[in-house]
Amino acid sequence: MATGRRFRILNIVDDVTRECLRAVLDTSISGKRVVRDLGDLIAVRTLHCCTSGDIRKPLTLIWGGLRGGILVALALGLPDVPARSIALAATYIVVLASVIVQGGTVERVLDRAKARSPNS
Repeated sequence: MATGRRFRILNIVDDVTRECLRAVLDTSISGKRVVRDLGDLIAVRTLHCCTSGDIRKPLTLIWGGLRGGILVALALGLPDVPARSIALAATYIVVLASVIVQGGTVERVLDRAKARSPNS
C-alpha cells in the first residue's frame, strides 16, 4: 500500500469448481472474522440453494459442514492456560463424534430428503 501498511487477503475458493466464493481484504483478519465470513457465506449459499427447489444441496452443506474444522481451529487458538489441554481434548472428542454420527448417516439423510422432494 502507499502508506507502507501491510494487508491480508482471505480467499475462500471452491476446490471443485475453482470458483472464488469470497475475497476479504483488510489490514488484520482475526479468527473471529474468518468464522463470521464463513458463516455468512454458508448462509448465502444455503439460501441460494433453497430458492432453486433442491433441498439436498443445503442439507448436505449443513449436515456435513465445516463446524468441526472451525471448532478445532478456534480451540488451537486458545492461549496457553492450564485448561487448554482439557478444551482441546473435549474439542477433538466432539469433532470425532460428529464425524462418526453425521458421516455415517449422511446417505440416509439425503435419501430421505430426495424422497420428500417435490422434484424427485
